[in-house]
Amino acid sequence: MLWLQTGVTMPSGRIQLQQCIWRLAKGKTTTTQIMKMVYTEYIHALQTERNTRVFEHNERDASSLAREIACICNVRASAKSRALLQQLSF
Repeated sequence: MLWLQTGVTMPSGRIQLQQCIWRLAKGKTTTTQIMKMVYTEYIHALQTERNTRVFEHNERDASSLAREIACICNVRASAKSRALLQQLSF
């Protein structure tokens, strides 16, 4: 979540991570819409990466996955969300 500039450190456990995401994704503001979209893309990227590793015996590094998630979120974002996303930096 460093590139999202949320100021939140990543929790260590899976349950703590889920609670953190739920807390950040409450509401209807632009920031929460971005968090929901990023989390959805994050889960999809993890499942796709897992399938690629298992069935195709290929793997990618974390930075390339993060960039892919950022690019997909930028494409799918609404105009208001896109303006906020483009202000963030890797």
